[in-house]
Amino acid sequence: MCDYIVSKKECQERILGVCRGCGGKLTPIETVDNAGRPTYWSGCERCGVFDGGCDPKMHKIARRLVEDGIITPYTFDSRYEAEKKGDERWERWLSSQTRGAVAIVYAVISLFKEDINA
Repeated sequence: MCDYIVSKKECQERILGVCRGCGGKLTPIETVDNAGRPTYWSGCERCGVFDGGCDPKMHKIARRLVEDGIITPYTFDSRYEAEKKGDERWERWLSSQTRGAVAIVYAVISLFKEDINA
């Protein structure tokens, strides 16, 4: 039997919601940590990334801001080129930008909740 740094069950319990990129389901993925020890990390098999997740509402807000052209977290990656090159490129671009926008949405909500008059 193998001793995991984080068990599959523990990993599942730590998942916060949906993938920050595509909004899909996150699952525990068997891997090794940076020291080579067996563990589970949550990840999105569709996007091929490890991801702790986010609230589905946050993802929807971020996706909408990206789709509507209000936020483009990674300006080096051209929206025009992504749209021109088709579905696969467009989906990767959209997921990448949404992943970055989620962090901005969380930051704005946190600042909104602070007592800014203090």
